[in-house]
Amino acid sequence: MAPKLVAGSLILSACDKPPTFAHEPLNSGSAPVRMQRLLLWLPPNDDFIDGKYITAEFVRLLTPFGIVVEAGRASSVELYRGTEQSEIVQRFNPTYTLEIDVARGSSGNSPSLLVRAALYRGGGSKPLEKFHHHAQSKDPRRFVQQIVESLKAGGYL
Repeated sequence: MAPKLVAGSLILSACDKPPTFAHEPLNSGSAPVRMQRLLLWLPPNDDFIDGKYITAEFVRLLTPFGIVVEAGRASSVELYRGTEQSEIVQRFNPTYTLEIDVARGSSGNSPSLLVRAALYRGGGSKPLEKFHHHAQSKDPRRFVQQIVESLKAGGYL
């Protein structure tokens, strides 16, 4: 299994005001397979975002579509995500994996977060969609809702 990379870090400056939410479809030209099982791959700790809350939000929003959600967590020294994910991928057999990562930045004098996510087919290594959310708080509710809306619009749900 090839290594997986989440979108590279963005450098934020006081002059740059990134959009609150950005969605970057990396469509391969083929129609997406309907999502049945989603593996959420979360950051190693809850310092910046609450993984249990994010998981609960995805479960709440995707259950009406008949989608089962399971979460896993990266280790703090993760070098190769495929190795860490292999056990859960073999057991759960996700149709898609959504890897979520957090980059710290600042915008002016107030602290801010940049939350990034990349969607992969099953245990694949090529991202199909990328999402970015710039926030002034740890509440990821809107980010989760926007990802689900984008997945619905893209034909995944």
